[in-house]
Amino acid sequence: MRFSVIIPAYQAARFIQRAVSSALDQTLAPHEVVVVDDGSTDDTTHALDPFRSQIVLYRQSNRGLGAARNTGIRQASGDWVVFLDSDDWWAPTRLAAIAEHVERNPHHRLITTDASVIDETTGAQWRYYERVAFAYHEQRTAILRSNFVFVSAAAPRTELIALGGFDEARHPCEDWDMWIRMIFAGIQVGLVTEPLAFYRIHDANMSHAAERMQRGIIRVMDKTLTSQSLSSSNVNEARLTRARARDTLRLLKLDDALRNGRATRLLGGQVALTGSYEPRTRLRGAFAAVAPGITRWRLRRRASSAAIIRNERRPDRHRR
Repeated sequence: MRFSVIIPAYQAARFIQRAVSSALDQTLAPHEVVVVDDGSTDDTTHALDPFRSQIVLYRQSNRGLGAARNTGIRQASGDWVVFLDSDDWWAPTRLAAIAEHVERNPHHRLITTDASVIDETTGAQWRYYERVAFAYHEQRTAILRSNFVFVSAAAPRTELIALGGFDEARHPCEDWDMWIRMIFAGIQVGLVTEPLAFYRIHDANMSHAAERMQRGIIRVMDKTLTSQSLSSSNVNEARLTRARARDTLRLLKLDDALRNGRATRLLGGQVALTGSYEPRTRLRGAFAAVAPGITRWRLRRRASSAAIIRNERRPDRHRR
């Protein structure tokens, strides 16, 4: 197997060296490492200087993550591609473990591994598949319920091209849309259970763009409902996922309005009277509609308490 590692990069100077190093230092050497600079204006270019003889570098105007991945797919020359985000990194045996899995399970054509998730803000760390259930069976239904494919996945290049690559209009969640299309095309997903990737949560990445993420989920489910041949149970699953995203988005908007002193009557009423919220959440919506001042005070107090707890748990780097 010839692996082309594709690293899309945008404003990635802070992280890119660790990502590239981890790809180059694999015990099973990659066929190539393709870095696509998606219009960065920081020092990403200079950060890549130490690797210029070891990587293939393409630059393009800023078009988004899906477009950068598609550029990498088109320019790659390996028979398999593996995606690595510029702020993540791998254990040295990741490519070898994927290759071994494919040798033992040739019917699996989309492969991922478990990962260690690291929250830079809180210092918390957990394994990805401790919180996301991987679907070994009924993958068509499961992929409509949640994105169970960790993003740093491997797939045959020709099959990604045949399916049109990533949808550049589905940002964020373009990876979820891609995996849905692959699974509904008959591709089976395999998992290496070892945590061989490291996924970093930080202030600059999309994991904190909660409202955008929920809107992305809604768009992906809308597209799936209109473009895929779904069974009745699949339709119901996609609709439930869309409804959950809408409920979550409404709550996020309500919290944002409370934090920023905007009107909350309409949003609070929607939370109180619509959706599938628990009684406690409905009561919170009702308070936001009729007594926004009290609700705003409670939200700020809760946020202040959470910040104190985070600070108490965070190690003091200056203490000797």
